[in-house]
Amino acid sequence: MTPRWIAVAVALLTAGCSSVLGFKDPQLEPGDAPGDAQGDAMIGAPGLDGPLADGALIDGPLIDAAIDAATGTCQPSACAFGCDPTTDACRVGNLYVYETSGAYGGNEFGGQDVPATVRATADSLCFATATTKFPARQCSRTRTHAVLGITVADSVPAMAVNYGIPDAVGVNRADDDVLVATTWNDLVDITKVPRAAVTNATGELAHVWSGASATLNAGNTCQGWTSGASTVSGTVGQTELTSSPNWLARTALTCDLTAHLLCICWAGGN
Repeated sequence: MTPRWIAVAVALLTAGCSSVLGFKDPQLEPGDAPGDAQGDAMIGAPGLDGPLADGALIDGPLIDAAIDAATGTCQPSACAFGCDPTTDACRVGNLYVYETSGAYGGNEFGGQDVPATVRATADSLCFATATTKFPARQCSRTRTHAVLGITVADSVPAMAVNYGIPDAVGVNRADDDVLVATTWNDLVDITKVPRAAVTNATGELAHVWSGASATLNAGNTCQGWTSGASTVSGTVGQTELTSSPNWLARTALTCDLTAHLLCICWAGGN
């Protein structure tokens, strides 16, 4: 290298900040070094000091982290209904109640599996209806459940605790957003009268398997929803009725006949 080019290289390396190279002398990086004001100006962020202002933020992974963090601070896990992407705040929501599109015999929603998968299958059938008929309700799979008594541990009254169902919000019909109960606990209390018909179905279409009664046993749950025999029965509700307790526990239906499943869902989660 000629003496002329050596002189140019030395001048560039000793400069506080080079418009050609785009970086500063490493000795000026830490703390509030004199060159930081220049670095701040270069990236348009006058509040940054030290190495963040002098290239690491621009050239390394920190710039990606900073951009990601800037997209939102709402934490879905802290919100009962998830985050609203338009406001970056917790979504204001409520519970939605509806029937499955299909009707099933007393053992046709997981009861024929070995071992039986009644809860998982019934919830999946509810989610399939929510996805196809009510996508605007934004119900998630983990927050969609059949309103169904299966065992003493998985009864209708136990669902609030078992599945984290919010109880400080109203319950609306998914069909048309009409309020049917002030809270979930009011909805499933068979001694209380709903504000409106729980679904828009009528007649036999309004029959829903529920297993809801003062006592939960094989005699009112089609043997835990594993039997389709005409000699066994299960409790059904009729959702068009608003009298107590008929809308959720009207009568016993033999298990070879069909009824819909009643579902509850809400937004957020997965």
